Amino acid sequence: MSLTAIRNTRMAGQRPALVFVVIGPHAPVHDDNTLVLVADDDRPEAMDWRPLVGLPVVLIQPAARPALAQRAIDAMHEVGVNFIGTADPLGALPLDDRPGLEQILTKAREQLCPR
Repeated sequence: MSLTAIRNTRMAGQRPALVFVVIGPHAPVHDDNTLVLVADDDRPEAMDWRPLVGLPVVLIQPAARPALAQRAIDAMHEVGVNFIGTADPLGALPLDDRPGLEQILTKAREQLCPR
């Protein structure tokens, strides 16, 4: 799902239960309308992250892209996006105490982060 699709969903009065922001290359997966992909050649600082404000957002880094990830995090924080967890090939870290979050992060890590 793109940021535009999320914006349209929210304008229709609906909201995704969870959004995954995936930084850099990732394993091919079925997009169930919860993925926002940030490719290596994207400019996160130019993206409109406002549709994610107020939604539970998880940051996934399938491969090390620290500069790209930091630019995306900075751009999202600038508009008020809050993360509830993060995952990468080395592990998963829930940043919220909601039930089942650790399992969601583990599953996302297994599906999106090649080993």
